[in-house]
Amino acid sequence: MSQITDAIREHHKEIQTKIAETTARATERGTAEDLDAMLRVLREDLMPHARGEEKELYPAIDPLVAAHARPTATMSIDHEHIEAYVKAIGAVVERARSAKDPELAALRSDLHDLIERLRAILDLHTEKEERVYLPLIDTAMPADAQARLLEEIHASAEATKDPTLDVRSLAPARRHGVIFETFGALAEGQGFVLLNDHDPKPLYYQFSAEMPGTFSWEYLERGPDWRVRIARTRKAA
Repeated sequence: MSQITDAIREHHKEIQTKIAETTARATERGTAEDLDAMLRVLREDLMPHARGEEKELYPAIDPLVAAHARPTATMSIDHEHIEAYVKAIGAVVERARSAKDPELAALRSDLHDLIERLRAILDLHTEKEERVYLPLIDTAMPADAQARLLEEIHASAEATKDPTLDVRSLAPARRHGVIFETFGALAEGQGFVLLNDHDPKPLYYQFSAEMPGTFSWEYLERGPDWRVRIARTRKAA
């Protein structure tokens, strides 16, 4: 930390607090004074801050990034937020499956808010890639390197998908043993998709009893075939 970075962080907090307070009043009460106050913060606090960063801060940071950092690090932060929102959306959908009004109405509102936030991040993330990074590939990367990169991207995307464990053809007496063996081989953060011919709810109870706090359980499809993503959140003590 330093005087300048502390000052910038503090200014960020001040602007974010002002935006949160004025937008809440503008959307909840919506009086003329509330709307004017919100616009003043956006026009007189947020935009001058952004313009100052563009003029002074970013030109000073550019050579530091070139020498000491990874230029695409901010894009990875976008991916972290995208993943978090996808997980949050999945959790709300799971709760909504069995909810009834008024909880269901509240969950639908939460779902709409999460989707809009995800779309905003995706729109900005995509524009940054297409305006900054993809033109570099077009102009500075040889054609053969571009072809190899495309193949590697596709291969990497396939490799990161969760493997599917299809137990439908196994005798019922063998299924739980195979599933727990597969789970036991997972590292933290890894998972697999269980494909079954019925709701594996008894398996969930067995996991809860034998592996408490070490797994996550997410329904992906409910009948006629059932797909559940099971992942290891931490190793058992």
